[in-house]
Amino acid sequence: IYPLLSLEGQQLWLVEMLPVRRSTLLLVKFHFATVVTVLSGAAVMTLASRVLQLPPLWARVNLGICISVCIGLSGLAIGLGARFPVLGLRNPARIASGLGGTINLIMSMLLVTVELAGIAFVGAKSFGYLQYTDAQVLVEAMHPDAETMLYGLLLLGPATALVSLLVGIRHFEKLEV
Repeated sequence: IYPLLSLEGQQLWLVEMLPVRRSTLLLVKFHFATVVTVLSGAAVMTLASRVLQLPPLWARVNLGICISVCIGLSGLAIGLGARFPVLGLRNPARIASGLGGTINLIMSMLLVTVELAGIAFVGAKSFGYLQYTDAQVLVEAMHPDAETMLYGLLLLGPATALVSLLVGIRHFEKLEV
């Protein structure tokens, strides 16, 4: 996803002739990336939940975290791709291995690590209540720290995407081609 914007750099003058702003171009790329990753991630997570025979509530929690991660990773890739574009190269591998691609890799790994560590914390704090399938019973029985952590994890991906996209849009709007 990261090299998408840089690969269009040489044809950006043509795209700019359309009656759309550059920010719209970034948002379209973000929505495309998000739809593709959410559909594939949700399919894999649903299959994994069925194979592991997770209770329905925990399957939904894991699916929510998966969607949050997909949104965050897509936002990071598009936002950092707009912040650190490499407009002269045509090779996606070289674009992705540059400074911006390395920053994207590190930030993506950090996001996934925080999400996984957080869901492990939530699972550890509510381990005795895993058999509950009623959401209200689980939320009432959950440790307050685990509940706060769960809501924070669900918001972390979209918040990361929003900040990254805002930084990317701000830079990309000023970029001269």
